Amino acid sequence: MKDVLPLTASTSEEGHLMLGGMDSVALAEEFGTPLIVFDRETFEARARIYTGALEASHVHYAGKSFCCVAICELVE
Repeated sequence: MKDVLPLTASTSEEGHLMLGGMDSVALAEEFGTPLIVFDRETFEARARIYTGALEASHVHYAGKSFCCVAICELVE
């Protein structure tokens, strides 16, 4: 599962999934479900891997996968 979950994923003392230091159960209670949680640390780490292996001009983000203002700002 370590290659599937975000880099910041862990388990709290209560057994809840933690993402980026945030309790997923608390997030679901606050914002409702279904809930999409995007881990910036994982996104940036994977982008560094791609741009390290390829020329930056050859690395593109497929907006159809998940597109919102915050993601567009990260990609920029």
